[in-house]
Amino acid sequence: MDREATRNAWRLFNLRESPFFQEPLQAGTRYPMTLFVGRAEDTDRLLGKIARSPGSSRQTVRGGVGVGKSTLAQHVKAEVASDGILSTPAAVSIGSSLTLDQFCALILRSVLDALVGTKPRHPALQRRLERAPAMRQAGQLVRIYQATSRGGGLSVAGFGGSVSHTTTPVTPSTATPSLVIQELLRELVGLAREELGAKAILVHVNNLENLIEANAERAAALLRDARDICFMVEGFHWLIVGTVDAVRTAVDAKPQLATVFSTPPALAPLSEQELQELLRKRYAALRRDTDRPARAPVDSEAVAALYRLFDGDLRGTFTALDEASGELLGFGAGGPEAALTLKDIGPFLVRWYAQRAVERLGAATVAALHKLVQRYAEEPFTLRAVRDEVLETRNNTVARRFLEQLLRHSYATEHPDRLPSGGRPATQYAIAGAAKLAGALLPTRPSPRRR
Repeated sequence: MDREATRNAWRLFNLRESPFFQEPLQAGTRYPMTLFVGRAEDTDRLLGKIARSPGSSRQTVRGGVGVGKSTLAQHVKAEVASDGILSTPAAVSIGSSLTLDQFCALILRSVLDALVGTKPRHPALQRRLERAPAMRQAGQLVRIYQATSRGGGLSVAGFGGSVSHTTTPVTPSTATPSLVIQELLRELVGLAREELGAKAILVHVNNLENLIEANAERAAALLRDARDICFMVEGFHWLIVGTVDAVRTAVDAKPQLATVFSTPPALAPLSEQELQELLRKRYAALRRDTDRPARAPVDSEAVAALYRLFDGDLRGTFTALDEASGELLGFGAGGPEAALTLKDIGPFLVRWYAQRAVERLGAATVAALHKLVQRYAEEPFTLRAVRDEVLETRNNTVARRFLEQLLRHSYATEHPDRLPSGGRPATQYAIAGAAKLAGALLPTRPSPRRR
């Protein structure tokens, strides 16, 4: 294979780029919502609640890591846009270290972005929006409380440019968003209705996942404190997105929140058939020559085997496929133009994930991870099991820090079921696909799978 083809082996399969991207789909981007697959029942349930509660609604979207929760939220936002409900592609990213004032500032930031919009407004309308007292006051608070958010920067027209997600939070005593946000939200939704003809505003709160119990409790306190001043304001629809256990701890376990938030069933992983349909859509959308079909760069058996190893985690599966194909495409045993097989990619992924684990965690922590994988590759485990069986210590803090590292780097995930006990049910965790590969557990040929 020539040097140019080696640099971009995707062209051998009539593809412009990798079809294994992990970014959530968003309207108006290179990965549009037309690539969305499945979730008809989940979508109808969320949209139905919004339609039945035109004044305001509050719902959670829960499921395993990488199962497609954020993409479903983006799909819902795109669907309600035609009904006059404003939103912004970026989500409000919640973290246990946020103060209530920082969280309120992030909410105001999201609402301002929904009002300003991604498309230029008529100049006269733009000037009216910029001059509105509520817009000016909210913009000032957003500038002061530049709370860290993984949702990206927000350009607030007329208020001094964008708010960077890398800025250190500043919290002067003279500015208190939590004291004024309730009235500001009422004024802002009124402005949306009067000037833009909108019906409501949808706010998407994301990143409530992979929190150990203490952090989830702090996030729960934050959401509880925001209930009356934010979540109960008429004219707003709320989607809180997170893993099953994080949402259970932060929302369901708090009566003040559980009584006002709807709790749809947890999202199940896409079926293997839906996964293959999703990839076919991506192949077609990324064709280099639109007059010819694209070909699959990795065969369906290898894709399915990895998907099962990652236990329905789309993000983890696509990361593995992207790394393997980026390194090996064009060099498979079947020749340059042959799709990669499980035999081609398996050994590479074991080496790649093992090396990455050492770089991220260090050799000592990786040794403990290997011990955990050997014991609990196929069954859930608890913090106590980590402490007693893996680390062999009586120090809960040491065990908790080890587990936090695994959760932060996606080597472990929350298990949807809690372990019954004499007291409070214990949170359980599961080994993630990345840890299995780092522990040299190769994917195997899958058997037929039921949803």
